[in-house]
Amino acid sequence: MTSRLRAPLAALVALLIGGEFAARGGDALTDVGSWLVAYLLPFLVIELLRARRRLLDAEVFMLGAAAGLLVDGVYAKTLQEGGFVLGVDGLGALFALFDRGMVAVLALHVVDALLPRREDAPSPGLPERIAAGTIASGAVVVYLFRTITSRYRYERALGATWLLADLLFAGAAAALIRRALARAAEGEEPERDAWVWALAGLCVWLPGYWAIARVADGWSGFVVGFLSFLWSVFTGFLGWRLWMERAYVDHEPRRASPFALGVAAWRLVAAFAIVAWFGSASDNTAAAGAFQVFVDLPTRFVFAWLFLASRLSV
Repeated sequence: MTSRLRAPLAALVALLIGGEFAARGGDALTDVGSWLVAYLLPFLVIELLRARRRLLDAEVFMLGAAAGLLVDGVYAKTLQEGGFVLGVDGLGALFALFDRGMVAVLALHVVDALLPRREDAPSPGLPERIAAGTIASGAVVVYLFRTITSRYRYERALGATWLLADLLFAGAAAALIRRALARAAEGEEPERDAWVWALAGLCVWLPGYWAIARVADGWSGFVVGFLSFLWSVFTGFLGWRLWMERAYVDHEPRRASPFALGVAAWRLVAAFAIVAWFGSASDNTAAAGAFQVFVDLPTRFVFAWLFLASRLSV
């Protein structure tokens, strides 16, 4: 029975640590429809796929990232807005890739620490397939209704290229899913893909650069430039060290990694603290800044190091 709780528990953990609570406040905890589509459905699919093939943290990262593109890019369209080229928030999509993948890995790692997988546990079966199919069908109906009634275009101020943007997000998600399944079919676990390294580097370096610009607002340009240079050298050196030592990584997955659990706990506690102090990011821009500096920057940094320098059980 406990094996059937893995997907719902992972979906709950992902909601709490994913940043949506900080963005929307208490509304995120009561929006059942959004939780079903954005969180429960991806973890149901991951558990169903896991029953048929090997899925490790790298594959879970890619599947979580793909789900993020489908949910945020196509279904909710939070990555689309009329002011962007082709209506696509390209930089936001890159961060959504990393964050959704990170949250998926962390959520399943937390659940694995609470409910260790057992060899004799029953595999997900008909109930999970029915639940996943029902939620996916409901999401398609909602998508079609909002499209036909032009609600998406009205809410996001989208132009005539919205269908192209949908196809781009769907195509990128399909490519990620194919890559994850291709990795899972290999006899031995391959190294991390090169694009994952590049994505992790960008998602660690850029928030730090933004944090320096935010904190040093009003300082001289030389000081800001010098601090940015130091940050770039520091992150570049760490990335180079990780890349050079990638062949010596222990491929045995770590169970209940204190660093991974600490990252998840920090994202949870800090999000609640920020909402309690500033309110939700949708109502107060200071909350968004605080979340970027105190949550996004440190947790992306630590997770990138963990993900590239070790393997996490999921």
